[in-house]
Parts: sequence; C-alpha cells; structure tokens
Amino acid sequence: MSLNSLTKLLVIILLPLLFTAVSCNKPTEPPPVDDKPIVKNTIVLKTEWQDLNRICIKFNKALDDTASLYKYTIKRKREIGEEQIIAIFNIYGRDTLYIDGATDTLEMGKIYTYRITAEDKEEKLKDTSNTITTATLSPTSHDIVWQIDTLGQPGNFLNDVWGIDENNVYAIGYVQMPEGPTGVIKWDGNNWNVFPSFAGIKQGIYGFDENNIFIVGEYTNRGVVGIWNGTNWAEYRDDYFLNRGDTVYPLRSVWGSSPEDVWAVGGSGTIIHWDGVEWKKVQGIERRYTLWAVSGRSSNEVFATGKDMKTAEWI
Repeated sequence: MSLNSLTKLLVIILLPLLFTAVSCNKPTEPPPVDDKPIVKNTIVLKTEWQDLNRICIKFNKALDDTASLYKYTIKRKREIGEEQIIAIFNIYGRDTLYIDGATDTLEMGKIYTYRITAEDKEEKLKDTSNTITTATLSPTSHDIVWQIDTLGQPGNFLNDVWGIDENNVYAIGYVQMPEGPTGVIKWDGNNWNVFPSFAGIKQGIYGFDENNIFIVGEYTNRGVVGIWNGTNWAEYRDDYFLNRGDTVYPLRSVWGSSPEDVWAVGGSGTIIHWDGVEWKKVQGIERRYTLWAVSGRSSNEVFATGKDMKTAEWI
C-alpha cells in the first residue's frame, strides 16, 4: 500500500471519531435563563415640603406590590459623602410620607439627594424610584439686622407678641415704663408705648384686627381673659366661670380661626372656647396636664401642646 493510500485511510477513520467527540461536547439541555429582576420604576418620589432642618418626601407603593410584602429602602446622599440608608419599612397604604430629620436633624441650607428601592421577601430587587434632589431652607434669604429695645427694669418680662402690621404690634407681660407699670405695650413703628391693660399676669395674645384682640393669663391663681373691642377690655375672671359651674385655671395661650371661634388653654387641663357670645369650658383633658400652647388651621383643626405634670413628659 502506498503512503498516499495510508494517509487517506487515516483521514477517513479519524473523521468519524472527530464528529463523535464534537457530538459529546454539545449541550443536551438549554442554557440557564437569566434571572435578572424586572425593575419597572413605578415608584414616584417627590418632595412634599422642607424647613430649616427637615425634608418631607412622598412616594407611592410599587405597582406590583399588591400584597404589601415589598421592603422599601430610602437612600440619602448629602452634598459630600457616601450614599446612606436612612429607613427600611413596608407600605400598607397606597402612598406614604417620610420626614427626614425628625430624629436626626439635617443641616440648614444643604442639598440632599434621595432615591428608593423595593425588594421582595427574598431580597431581590423589584422596583426603584426616580432620584430627586432637594435642600433644607437657609436661615434667611434676606439681610436682617435685629433692633434690640431694652424696656423696663431688671426682673420685668414679656411673654408673648402679636401684630397686625409693622406699625401695630402688641407685646404682653409686665414692664415698668416711664408712664408706670403695665401688662400691655404697643409698637407704633417707632416706639413702644403703654397700651390700656387689665388686672392679672398676661401670658398669651392673639388677634384679628385692632378691634378684636384676645389676651389670656392668670389672676389670683385662676384664669383670666380680656377681649379688646377697639375701645376697652371686656374681662372674664374666675367668678364668670364659677357662675357657670366651672373652675378655669391659669391660662397660657390663645388662638382662634375667627373672632367667633377662639380657644384658650392652660393649667390643670383647662381648655375654654369663645363662640362670639360666651366662654365655655371644654371637658376631656385630665387635670394632670398643663397646656402651654394652642394653634390651628381651621375651626375643625386645633392643636394644643403641654406637659404631663405627673410623668414630666411633653405632650
């Protein structure tokens, strides 16, 4: 047999072996499916409000989180520094608010960036939010120079202030003025002047115009109210409330939505309400609470703060 014939024979014999080897290396199963999560970016994140030390953000639940099982992670990045996780929780409603700075005060006038991720119970990423950039407010956007007026004598005090405009501002407390001691003074745009007063220690003031001003305070260890009608004060002392079967303790603060809807609060859980005609005591707060301030947004939304004198906790 010639050399050329032997070479052909070897090629013919080896080719089936080569095909067999290649066939053995072929995969017998389909390749694994890429298990990457599908991120739909259905979480809409926006700034609700901000103040000097806090930022409130609002966002909705992920569209696929129908069973409220996703874990939401809020991430914040400061102007300088790494991104941080600031909160992790579930959402059971449709929308939710988160106030950043409620426990860890933010810096004033600083820029912050936020984004949110949502993971399932197996910690697989399922959704994300848009990224927002916002900032806390600066202390002021204007150049302000404070004018300090020293009034009265050592030991004198002012407890509250309220005004209509820059030429009509009222302050209350106890001040020894050149004309004599007084509990009410008025700023006319240039000077502080004595304003008509009434008996008792003044603690809180609120008004609506120069003919509707309310002052509350303390007289002989009981509550007292004065209402200015533009000419004189109408006084409401302990005997007024006792004749209605109520004891009103020293009052600390007053606020109203209108001259016919005014609230005042004070010691021993005292809350009284003016309807334009008379004062009535409102029940419902235990005597252990001293209420220091009251304010509101409307006649149906009124807030009061104070202190539990038994536990020393603020409420």
